[in-house]
Amino acid sequence: EFLTRNQSLLLVSMEGERTGDLLVRRTHLNGAFQSTEESSNLKEKNDHPDGKTHKRHPFRCFQSQDSLITTLRHNNPHFETLVNCGIHIMITLCVLDIVKNSFDKERLYLDFDAYFIVFGPFVNYLTAIQFWCVLMVGIVATYYAFQVWVKLRPLAPRFVDFLFITLYLIYNIAAHFVIISYIIKHNLAPAPALFLSVEQTRLTMKTYSFIRENAYKVLWPWKETDETGPAVWYKGQLKPKVGSFGQYFYFLFVPTFLYRDEYPRTPAIRWRYALQYFLEFVSTIVVTVMVLKNFIRPTLMGLPQAPIKSLVLGCVVSVCFGTFYLFMANACLLHAWMNFGAELTRFGDRRFYEDWWTCIDFQTFYRKWNLVVYDWIHSYIYRDLTSVLKFKWYRKLAALPPIFISSVFHEYMISVGTKYFFPVLTFQFFCLGGIVYFVRPQIGSHRLWNALFLIGISIGSGLMIWGYSVEYYARIFCPSDGTFADAFNPHSFFCFHGDGPTLTDHV
Repeated sequence: EFLTRNQSLLLVSMEGERTGDLLVRRTHLNGAFQSTEESSNLKEKNDHPDGKTHKRHPFRCFQSQDSLITTLRHNNPHFETLVNCGIHIMITLCVLDIVKNSFDKERLYLDFDAYFIVFGPFVNYLTAIQFWCVLMVGIVATYYAFQVWVKLRPLAPRFVDFLFITLYLIYNIAAHFVIISYIIKHNLAPAPALFLSVEQTRLTMKTYSFIRENAYKVLWPWKETDETGPAVWYKGQLKPKVGSFGQYFYFLFVPTFLYRDEYPRTPAIRWRYALQYFLEFVSTIVVTVMVLKNFIRPTLMGLPQAPIKSLVLGCVVSVCFGTFYLFMANACLLHAWMNFGAELTRFGDRRFYEDWWTCIDFQTFYRKWNLVVYDWIHSYIYRDLTSVLKFKWYRKLAALPPIFISSVFHEYMISVGTKYFFPVLTFQFFCLGGIVYFVRPQIGSHRLWNALFLIGISIGSGLMIWGYSVEYYARIFCPSDGTFADAFNPHSFFCFHGDGPTLTDHV
């Protein structure tokens, strides 16, 4: 009886340990904007010198792996055939565009007007690169400012913390205002202006992650030989000492927003693959601009004379290409550009997205679409808010603040690039997306709900492109008065009356 009782206790203990491991795995792999109460109940804690404890499991540990499309292309010949069909369609569209323009001009003619409108003259890029160098000076100064905080904090912890947090906030707010004024002053084209706004946002997110992860080492010190805590949770990717400048500088260019002292890396740069990814990046941009030029732009040419007809026709055409926009965005930015950067930096973990095209609801789509941004939002916004706001009602709505903050960041980058504020993305991403986020199919086949989901995102992305295009042409027909406040005035609401000139007249 004694042996039986001890065996039962041992089995219960082993089952408890196994359950705890499963909870940790489930918390790390499930990835949704969900409560992490299960992991917070685990016994792994990191002791603080003053007797307090601080639990901080990493949301993601990096490992060497290829992107999903790369894996499918290498392992599935049928998927490779589908990719080749897509390349064939892209080449056919380019040839068709050249032949059509050549017949219209009665000579060989390559129409680059739309590309010049989007990308602007070469001098714009020299101006953008100059300002980017200034941004990098501020980013480098941030590292040394953090080192000063580490040395001064023991003297007066609360005062030094408050001082440096205030300076950090002032620096970031001022940097965003400076970049906006710089773009307006030099009248940069949409592409270089968008480049600067994206870079400013990207570097801000990266410096914040560096500060958070290394401040954690200062506030809750630990040893690499510990049998629990960060020494185990981060699987050796985070060290007890504050990261060096070399580690910080390398982190600025790797395709992730989560700082680690060490990342899985490939043995060498494969230049053939890097060139392939870069060509894929450029080709997707060329085809996307060509589709906008040949299918969207013609429907908006008669907006002043026939606004209703042009608006309806442009809306329908944009919605028809909605899914095309999403796949091009995924192929251009999340696959080609991210893999190109990963190849140059030998970054091993290339899980930048998941199979979002198989989703049946928007909750899963938000989680799978862009893992690079999602990891940062979940680690530093969602988890922080849920750890502070422990109300039961907030747990049910905990996804809304991260969605709103994400939509604000995206809207900021688009507004700076276009030089006007027209919050179509915020309305769709937060207002409508916040509602459909909680809609999860309970009955019916996966194929049916996946088809409805793809129709939904096609309509949403199409309307977003259509809305920004209408406002862009409205500002051509009814030019801005040059004031800062006019950037917030929607010209498309009052510009078209049915008796104005056509776009051809302006061109």
